[in-house]
Amino acid sequence: MRLEFNLLYGDLVVGRIHEAFCADDTWYGQFESVIRREQGDLSRRLLDYVQFCEQWNERAGNGLAADLGEFERYRDVIDSGFWLLKTGSGKVSQIEHAPIFFLGGDISWREMPKTPVASVAQPLD
Repeated sequence: MRLEFNLLYGDLVVGRIHEAFCADDTWYGQFESVIRREQGDLSRRLLDYVQFCEQWNERAGNGLAADLGEFERYRDVIDSGFWLLKTGSGKVSQIEHAPIFFLGGDISWREMPKTPVASVAQPLD
């Protein structure tokens, strides 16, 4: 079964995840951003992180220089504990670290072990 979620950073809806599924404790889906840079500093920071991830993964996938140490500049976003998923029924679960974004809209993440999404997931309204 493919699921849909809202991706949040605290109270801010960052985007929607479509066609989500889990394999080997990692979730995958298609990400559609709903935030804009003009919404403020937090939105700009999150969009910068998304763009960085996309570019980093593209470089890594093409065998170009892509050092994991580059993620350190986004440690505040990655380890914030503010990344959440919200189901259509309003259930919320926490993502272990920031999701990873790829060009073309692919996204992957791992949920916190104590809040399994599969047990609360329902399609969005």
